[in-house]
This record gives sequence, structure tokens and C-alpha cells, in this order.
Amino acid sequence: MNNPDCRAYIFVCGIRSNPEDYREWAHRAEAWIETGDHGSGIAESFVYHTYALTRWIRQKQRAASLARLLATYAEECDLVVAAHSNGADLLLRVLRKTRIKLQAVHLFAAAADPDFRRNGLNDAIAEGRIGRLYLYGSLGDAALRVGSCVRRVLGWAGLGYGDLGRVGPQHMTALACLATRREWRNAWGHSTWFDEPNFEETMKAITR
Repeated sequence: MNNPDCRAYIFVCGIRSNPEDYREWAHRAEAWIETGDHGSGIAESFVYHTYALTRWIRQKQRAASLARLLATYAEECDLVVAAHSNGADLLLRVLRKTRIKLQAVHLFAAAADPDFRRNGLNDAIAEGRIGRLYLYGSLGDAALRVGSCVRRVLGWAGLGYGDLGRVGPQHMTALACLATRREWRNAWGHSTWFDEPNFEETMKAITR
């Protein structure tokens, strides 16, 4: 049984991140939780380095590492996971392969399959493995637009990625609809959620 006083926040970055750079949004988010008067909770960041053209090479291994990290907290704490871009794809891979329960999931500019029948979100919500799902996106997300175009042409080679964070969810069950909240800001870019003018607002949304 989870400790009712323990809440753990896990922040999962996207591609082209530097694990050693404290300015990465996931590192800043971890510090935001653990310092200052931002409520109770512990936090950990999952930061790795890869590029758009090479992310597929170690995607399964990164998902397995993320699953191990989540499992270290899952039995003792309520888990809240926030993932950006490719981090969303990693998290959905974990949810399709494990029974880990998450109190809330926040997906920003998700580079993942928008079809809830395929990406596993319908099942995870129906089985109670996700309590609440929050989706943040933008029709103006150029990175996701390009990535989805590449996937349609070269997906057979492992290139490109999904565009859930641009087009929004598809083929949701009624239960998934009830459990999901969407926030679209169509003038924003792929990483605008974590730019300095918006970072505080984003963190307050994650910790609501």
C-alpha cells in the first residue's frame, strides 16, 4: 500500500537533451519541486541524449530504464509523470508493457501515436493504471508536423514520430474522454511550455 504522504514526480525529457545541463527543463522541474514553497513531494528527472534520426536505436532500452525508475517509487508513493515530446513515447511504451499505476500523467507536445486504441491509453485508463490524463499541445507545433510527415514516408525504417501533441487524441473511449483534460495553445511551439515566461505556470499545472 502506498504511503498517503508520499507523492513522487518524475520528469521525462525529449530528444537533444543534455543530462549534465542543469538548464534542461526536467532538471529545473526537479529542483522546483524540491526547493522553495511548492508543496510536498519528491522528484526525479529522466534525462538522456539522442537525436531525431537516431532515437529509435535505443528507444526500447530507454523505456526499460524508465520503467525501472518508476517501479522504484510505485509501491511507496503516488506517482505523477510529466513527459515532453519523445518522453511521451517512452512513457506509453512503459504503460503498454507494465502494470505500474500513475495518479496523473501530463504529456506535453507528445511525439506519440494519437490513436488511443494503439498507444495503450484507452486500456491504461480502463484498467485504473492512470487516474487523470492531461494533454498539452499546439496545432502550430512545427517539429511534430515534420516528424509525422517523415513517419508516413519512412516509418518502415524507424524514422519519424507520432503527433499526438499536434492533432490531439483519436478514437478515445468514453471513459478515456472523462479522464482526460486537453489544453491546446496553437500559437506555441514544441517547447514553449518550458520557456522561462511559462515555466512557473506549467509547473503549477503539473502539481495541481
